[in-house]
This record gives sequence, structure tokens and C-alpha cells, in this order.
Amino acid sequence: RERCDIWSQSEFDGNCYDEVNFFEAFLVCAKQGARLCSKDELLSDCTRGSGCGHNGGLIWSIDTWEPCVTDAECEDGLECTTNTCGGDGICQVNDVSNCLIATGCGALDGNCSHRPQRKADPAFHFHHVRCCSDSPLPGFVLNPTCSSTVGTVYGASEVGPPGEECQELKTYDEAVAACDAVGARICTADEMLSDCTKDSGCKLNNKISWTSDVTTGR
Repeated sequence: RERCDIWSQSEFDGNCYDEVNFFEAFLVCAKQGARLCSKDELLSDCTRGSGCGHNGGLIWSIDTWEPCVTDAECEDGLECTTNTCGGDGICQVNDVSNCLIATGCGALDGNCSHRPQRKADPAFHFHHVRCCSDSPLPGFVLNPTCSSTVGTVYGASEVGPPGEECQELKTYDEAVAACDAVGARICTADEMLSDCTKDSGCKLNNKISWTSDVTTGR
């Protein structure tokens, strides 16, 4: 990758290591003849898209912990959280009160079990995942209806790792991470209802999926 002169990987021998302590993580890398990445390497996206859907998760680094100084150092980029640096130098994460994420039916003519085409839900609810990109990506489609309505937007549904291509019933944060893992983003509600992801896989035209629109009321 640009800005990186190292090789990286997240999946080893078909296994993803999700909830492990530092010593276990150290041994996983050592067994492969590798090492844990540095903080700077992680923040330079050297491991981005290397597998296991870990782009949206916290990852062990080889660096010793340094206390935060400013709130900006703690920002997680999520719409429904506030991030502050505590007096002890540890980042604090709090949910934004009454923060809701818009969900949308997978296609404009979709039959989503009599739900409104667009509805707001809390970020911890579970919905399906479809992703959008402003540039072409492998497996993404470009639908004419989308192009004529919201511009050139590519859509996809099969964005998970092998064997789990269809990302169904995920929280909003999990959906963001799934799209980010393939270099894409969550679609806006207008893009979803302009058929930007229609017929892109996983039989989600008649299912409710997350969008990126944030609101404070239903």
C-alpha cells in the first residue's frame, strides 16, 4: 500500500483471531515468522482489507500504551458515539442519546414486510448489509436507475469473507466495518431507494438494510 513498505495479513491457516490477549496475539504472529504491527503501521492502513473484517475493530500493536491528551486522539469516527480523553489518559466512549440510523428497503419496488421504505432504528438493532462505492470495485454493480438519479454509485451485497459473503443481521457498527473492509461505505438512504444495490446479491431486495443517514427521531 501507499505509505507502507511492509506485508500484512489477518487470517492464518483459515483462522481469524478475534478476542485474544496481547500474549496470544504475539504468539500467533511469531508462529508465522511475523510480528505485531506498530501503531503507526496500523494507522497508516498497512493492514486494511487484509481479512477477517477487522477494519472496524481494535487491534493489538507492538507499541507500549501512551495516554491520550486530546479528545481528537480518541475519535472513533462513528456517528452515534462521543469520544473524550479522560483525566487518567484513557479514552472514554459514550452513546449519543436518541441517535438513530435510517434503514431502507433493498429496492424501490421491494416488499419489506409492510415496513416503511425508510425507517430509523437504534444502532444496536440488527439489519442486513449492502455497500456503496463512488468508484468501481470487484463484485460491485452499476445500475442505470441509480446513475440517472444520484450519479455514479456502485453497489454490492456479497461483501463478507469467503463462506460468509452475505452479511445479514448486523448492528450498524458491524455494517460500517463490513463495508470498510472492502474499501466501500454504507449507502445513503437515497442511494438505497434509487436501486444502487438492487440485484447485487444475497436476495436482499425485499429486506431492510442499514443506510448512513443519521437522525435524532423516528
